[in-house]
Amino acid sequence: EGLAALSGLLKAPPACEGEGEGAGAAQGAGSWRGADDVEKRLQKLLTSGVARAQLPQSTSLQWSTRCLALLALERATGSTATSAAAQTAAEVKSKAQGVLPTLAEALVETLGLLSEAGQGSEALQWSCLQAFKVLENVTFLHSENAGTLASLSLEAAGGASLVGAVMSHLRARDSPASGGREDRLKAALLFLLNLTHESARACEDLVAHGGLPFLVQQTVGLAEGLGAGGSACCYELLNLVLGLLINVVEKDPECGGKLGEGEMGSGERFLQVLCRLMASSGSGKEAAREELTADMLGEAGADSEAHINRAYTSILLGFMVAGDAALRRKVSSQLPGGDLTHLTDTVEKFLSFLESTQAITDKQSKALGGLLTRLQSNPPSQPASA
Repeated sequence: EGLAALSGLLKAPPACEGEGEGAGAAQGAGSWRGADDVEKRLQKLLTSGVARAQLPQSTSLQWSTRCLALLALERATGSTATSAAAQTAAEVKSKAQGVLPTLAEALVETLGLLSEAGQGSEALQWSCLQAFKVLENVTFLHSENAGTLASLSLEAAGGASLVGAVMSHLRARDSPASGGREDRLKAALLFLLNLTHESARACEDLVAHGGLPFLVQQTVGLAEGLGAGGSACCYELLNLVLGLLINVVEKDPECGGKLGEGEMGSGERFLQVLCRLMASSGSGKEAAREELTADMLGEAGADSEAHINRAYTSILLGFMVAGDAALRRKVSSQLPGGDLTHLTDTVEKFLSFLESTQAITDKQSKALGGLLTRLQSNPPSQPASA
C-alpha cells in the first residue's frame, strides 16, 4: 500500500511553483488507497526539518510531495547492503502497483520541462536526478525491472520508449547548458548502463534514437579533455560511456563494425582515441608494456579510473575487431608492439581481477572468456604495417 500511495503522489502534476499550499500535491493522489495518509506523513516530515535539509531550498509545497516521494523511493532502494532494499526493488516491478510506469512517466515529464525551461528550476533538476537514481537502483537490485522498463510505451513521450526519451533529452542542444548537467548525465548513464546490460531491446532503442553518434561524440570529447592529469570524474564519465558501447556491440556485432568504419561521423578520430587510451595509464604515463595488476585497479582516484578505463577500452576494441580481420589489422597497427598482445593481456588480467573479487556474474565471465578465445585464436592475417 505504501508503494501504491507513493506512485499516486508521483502522479501529482508539476504545476508552477508558489500557486498555493499543497494544491499540486492533492491532485491525482486522492484516488489511491492510503495516499492521503502517506501524504500527511510526508508533509509532517517536511515541516519537521528532517527531510528539508536534503531537498532543494527553492522547493515549494507543491513540489514537496513529489520530491518527498522520490526521496522515499531513493532511500528505500539505495542501499545494496540490505535485503530490504532488494525486496523493495523487487516489489517495485509490479505493474499492479504502478510504480515503475509512473516513475518513468514522471521522469519523462520532468525532462520535457527541463528542456523547455533551459536552466530550469532547482526542484526540476533535483527531481530529475532523484528519478534517475531510483531507476538505477531498482534495475541494479532486480534485473527483471530492466525488461519491464525497456518495454514501456510512455504517454509523456508520445508513445516512445524510456530509452528513446532519455536519449532525446541527452542529445538536445540546450541540454548541455542546463544546470546540474554533469550530475544528471552521470545518473542517466548509470541507469542506461543497467538497462542495456540486461535488455537487448534497450540496446536496440538506444541505437535507433541516435545513441551511437552521441556516445562516440562523448568518448572523443571526454578523452580529449583528460589532458595530462585527467580527473577521476572525467574518467568516471568516460568509463560509463565505454560501458554502454560495450553493452551495445556485445549484443549487436554489426554496431562494432559501424564504429570501426567511422559511420558515426567520427572518421578516424574515434579509433585513434581508443587506441591512445589503450596505450596509456594513470597520470598520462605510457603503459605500452605495463602489466595491469589488482593493486593498480584497487588504487583510489584518477589513477584507478584510468586503469579501469584502459580495461574497458580493451574490451570494447576487442568486441569491435573480433569478427573483422581488416579492422583488426588497422587497430593492431596503432597499438604497442603492432599487434593485439597488449590488448588481450589487459582483457585477461581484468577478467582475472573481476573473478578474484567476485565482481562479475557467470554470464559476464563467459562472455569475456569467449572474447579472449576469439582474439587469441584469430591473430591478424598479415603484418599490421602492411
